[in-house]
Amino acid sequence: MFQKAKGNVVMVVGVFATLCIFSFSVFGQRATAPIFSFGGGFSSSNYTPFWLRANQFGAVPTEENYVNVGGSTYIEYRKGKKMDWGFGASGRLNLGETKADLLVQEAYLKGKWGIFELSAGRKKYIQGLMDSTLSSGSFVYSGNALPIPKLEIVVNEYWHPDFLGGYLGFKGNFVHGLFDNKRSDVDNFYLHQKSFYGRIGKPNAKIKFYGGFTHQVQWGGTLKFPDPTNQLARNGKIASGLRDYAYVVFAKSMATEGDTAKYGVNDGWNRLGNHLGTVDMGMEIDGKFGKLFFYRQSYYEDGSLYYGNNITDGLHGVSYNTKRKKGLLKIVLEYFNSTSQ
Repeated sequence: MFQKAKGNVVMVVGVFATLCIFSFSVFGQRATAPIFSFGGGFSSSNYTPFWLRANQFGAVPTEENYVNVGGSTYIEYRKGKKMDWGFGASGRLNLGETKADLLVQEAYLKGKWGIFELSAGRKKYIQGLMDSTLSSGSFVYSGNALPIPKLEIVVNEYWHPDFLGGYLGFKGNFVHGLFDNKRSDVDNFYLHQKSFYGRIGKPNAKIKFYGGFTHQVQWGGTLKFPDPTNQLARNGKIASGLRDYAYVVFAKSMATEGDTAKYGVNDGWNRLGNHLGTVDMGMEIDGKFGKLFFYRQSYYEDGSLYYGNNITDGLHGVSYNTKRKKGLLKIVLEYFNSTSQ
């Protein structure tokens, strides 16, 4: 593929090969054959164009020409099993002009019991209502960065309680994650994440409506720079106890308490941690020739969305997925606005 970007010529070469070297007979039909990839990128610019790095989960270097080799393997759940386990692993070696980077994109164990799944490790994940293949990406949880290690409880597919007649479905997740220490400002800080989504309409209904929210919090950690006035932390340490975790999960406001004896000034008069998220809505129409999906992600970081101050900001999209076997299979149109804030 050749791309013209701001007068710079970019060439990306990729070759993917599925090598069925191992039968994995011990796992029967659960294991996928190892997949190996070879590729590279060459540019006259000092930086790799953004759209070649987007939604690659940190696999493509931001600078330098490079060649790479990667591999992955997975063990999935067996069909019809109420309880089961699996794992996944994928990595990539990027060889640049001045350095080599070994990236572990995925390394996780997972287990399920009924509708619930528990996983631990580094795992690729898509968050929010959107098209998962051709989208520019979810605003609130980017697919551009390397996944972080986390412990997660999730309901992956919509669960339809029998007492509701199958007309209402629900799914969601709850995560505790750990950021790496490559940042220049904070060490050992955490991610709290949760989501909840509902769907109106039976799984085979022609028209279905979706709605839900996501909530992400960066919290805890130790500052790497001086903070003599305790604005961001108390004596350089951001609170991370069990009680503080409850404040994070429930987004409790401490504005009336003003507890600066334990917390930094920002947290003591506000909320503990940096809270961000989205409110999502969607509608799906299943027609004779394909499925039409409308979606919108409205995002928040303070009270602006509640008061409607940034209602024009967000990700707006429409996806049309045809039922054809070949040729044009999908069309996605998106508009993203962040000018109001």
